[in-house]
Amino acid sequence: MLKLIKKELSLCLHPTTFIYLLFAAFVFIPNYPYEVMFFFSTLGTFMTCLSARENKDLFFTCTLPVSKSDVAKAKVLTTAIFQIILIGLTGVLVIIKKMFLPAENVVGMDANAAFIGMGLIILGVFNITFFTMHFSNPDKVGVPFLLSAIITFVLITVGIVLCHVSPYIRDCIDTIDSEHLLIRLIVLIVGAVIYVILTALTCLISAHRLQKVDL
Repeated sequence: MLKLIKKELSLCLHPTTFIYLLFAAFVFIPNYPYEVMFFFSTLGTFMTCLSARENKDLFFTCTLPVSKSDVAKAKVLTTAIFQIILIGLTGVLVIIKKMFLPAENVVGMDANAAFIGMGLIILGVFNITFFTMHFSNPDKVGVPFLLSAIITFVLITVGIVLCHVSPYIRDCIDTIDSEHLLIRLIVLIVGAVIYVILTALTCLISAHRLQKVDL
């Protein structure tokens, strides 16, 4: 598995994946829907899978003495590595912003722990929708990504709307004060748990579906 992940990192990763990590700095843009940074990160996954399809990477990899299930899991786990890096960078920048440039976001959720938890949920949902469809038919990349992108934007929109229409979310979760820090940390932990569960399910379902594909 580690060798397959190394292969993904050295041979399959699209360069834009690294560029989208820099989008964690979106949290410094005044009054901006920071949640879209998570959508942009999914574009790196799409470009990587598209490039792999055009280069027939999946067919080549499956001719090696490895199982199809491990091939699918390696792709998902490689994506998860960069998603976790994005989350980590976002967390560091959120702390820096709170220390030196504290400001509320009137458009979307404030840059806080709950925002990171929401990002984890968005990424986890993307993983299970995109990869499970993609590995059902590896030649199809565009349609799975389109459907996953729609779901991603629905989640982003719902989150932004709730920040404006729900008094509890607006006053307790969508804030940068210290009074309600505990509830925001709980949202972060819940988001992390959901992300781990969804990504683990993604690995299992994707591996099962790729096993059935005749390459």
